[in-house]
Amino acid sequence: MKKAITIFFLVIISASFVSAAFRDTLNDNLETIKQKNIDLIGQKIERVLAWKEQKLDPAPINDEARELINGFIEGWIAGLEQRKEDIAATTTIEEYIRVRKEINQYIINNIPELQKAVFELRKALNEEISNKITEIVDKINARIDELQPMCPGQQAEIEALQDDLDGIDEEVNELRQLILNNSSAALITIQTNKVYAMISNVIISLESIINSCSY
Repeated sequence: MKKAITIFFLVIISASFVSAAFRDTLNDNLETIKQKNIDLIGQKIERVLAWKEQKLDPAPINDEARELINGFIEGWIAGLEQRKEDIAATTTIEEYIRVRKEINQYIINNIPELQKAVFELRKALNEEISNKITEIVDKINARIDELQPMCPGQQAEIEALQDDLDGIDEEVNELRQLILNNSSAALITIQTNKVYAMISNVIISLESIINSCSY
């Protein structure tokens, strides 16, 4: 029994020495460990900035949407830059471990901010498409209004064209609803293509009316 107890305490003491030795090794290499993690955070920042440069900066969206998205991105980056400073300021492995846990939690907590940025960009781009479609439809409507008194012999065709435009308005409203509901990109693309196809047919009909217009 005494031998078993002695072995038990020897194991405990040995483990303590190993743990202390391991901690000393980590402390000796603390600067290297810190720099590696600072570099990893820097890589995360670079990836976000690359996304901003490639996707956000050239995007044809309005200033309000751009400012909102930039706010999400800048807040995320500012938080990571502060965490780099927090890591650099640690002087022991215990401090480093505590800060590293805080950083991991910060990233987990703030992933929704990046997701918001992606969502808002997608939403803004789709709204721009919807607005462009509305502009085209408005121009066609204006042209039809001009043709009505000019082409009395084509009134039936003009009325049919107006019915087609009413159908386009309904499809545009459906497109806007898909955008507001954050529907899948596939659904939005299908609806957008459907609307553009309807507009193309209306333009062909409009040109036919203009060419056959009888005063």
